[in-house]
Amino acid sequence: MKKVLGIVLPLILVVAVLAGCSKNVTKKTFANSFGRAKTEITYYAHGDDVFKQTTKDTIGYSGLGDSEIKTFKKELRSDSDKLNKIKGVKETISFDDDEQLLIETITVDYEKIDKKKLKEVPGFSEEAKKKKISLKESEKELKKGGYKEIKVNKKD
Repeated sequence: MKKVLGIVLPLILVVAVLAGCSKNVTKKTFANSFGRAKTEITYYAHGDDVFKQTTKDTIGYSGLGDSEIKTFKKELRSDSDKLNKIKGVKETISFDDDEQLLIETITVDYEKIDKKKLKEVPGFSEEAKKKKISLKESEKELKKGGYKEIKVNKKD
């Protein structure tokens, strides 16, 4: 019996691992600029079903006084702490004071997040209303809004 289990269990593990690897992941990135702000949105999907989205915003804050910048940074860090408490959401913020740029990255894992909590994530209220996120529909909406797809070299 032990001998049979010793042979069967490894086979089951191999099949499970191979089944998990069988889904092809599509990755598409779109970008748009608005003055001193730039946004890149990357979707990760199995077929048309988006399972993860990363949004990277780079925003210039020149023209603000020192006390305004300090308040700005404090408020953003507080908001970031709140977002990072939501399961399935990861936000990072950093500041390039030399270039006076804020760099914010929000990753939402749709397989882990509670859709009700998704409403709390800035820019994701429409996604919270949907049962699933369609890559084709998202691409269509972004292009309508002026976003361009960034073609990535497949040799990453």
